[in-house]
Amino acid sequence: EEPLQHRLLAALAAGDEAGGDSRGRQSAALLVVREEAGYGGNDDIAADLRVDDHPAPITELKRLLDLSDFYLTASTEAEKVQVTPEIEAEVETYAAAQGASGFLAWVATENYEMRVAEDLSWIDRRILDIVRTPK
Repeated sequence: EEPLQHRLLAALAAGDEAGGDSRGRQSAALLVVREEAGYGGNDDIAADLRVDDHPAPITELKRLLDLSDFYLTASTEAEKVQVTPEIEAEVETYAAAQGASGFLAWVATENYEMRVAEDLSWIDRRILDIVRTPK
């Protein structure tokens, strides 16, 4: 079952698609509180997002929720890629090109700690995609 914040967003989108607010579209917000749901279980906020002025607020809220999930949740087993010596060399080269002292330092700077193993035994496939996508 989808997390509550995703189900609420789907309900907001359905309401918007059915005609939305008669005053027009400008803002949207989402707040979900659940015990120890926040980053590392340190608070109770599962989602607290708002869009105050946007031509497509539901779409923007979905983008923000996707980013929130990416930054604030840990990788699933399906998202983990085992780091080979070749991948390690690739990510270290990338980090150096970004001006970081090492890949794990870059990970910390970008707030991807929950997406890369502390011992670099695995990396989230989406982080690997970031490394591999030319800027």
